[in-house]
Amino acid sequence: MKHRDEVSRVALLADGHAVTACKDNLVRIWDVASARVIGTVSKQGETTHEVVASADGRRFLTVDFVSRIARIYDAQTRQEILFPAVGKGEGQVPFFTPESKLGLVTSAAF
Repeated sequence: MKHRDEVSRVALLADGHAVTACKDNLVRIWDVASARVIGTVSKQGETTHEVVASADGRRFLTVDFVSRIARIYDAQTRQEILFPAVGKGEGQVPFFTPESKLGLVTSAAF
């Protein structure tokens, strides 16, 4: 698996695919068995610092800690399905619950 820049996170999906976050502004979806890219999500100037898969593997969340932008995608279609506003000041960090629901937690470090 190869990116043009440093990979910051990897999330495994339930269907045998992996999602990688990279400083090259691309999120790539990989077929783990063949190590081939099967899709990309362009972040249009956003560096993705974090990628997290929901427990059911149907969605994944990307976070840019600098711009404080979080996006949620459908893992199969790679379409953005929700764009939660991540708070300023006291940061709100999005996460998936074990039931694959979206939650926000306040974090002074964010």
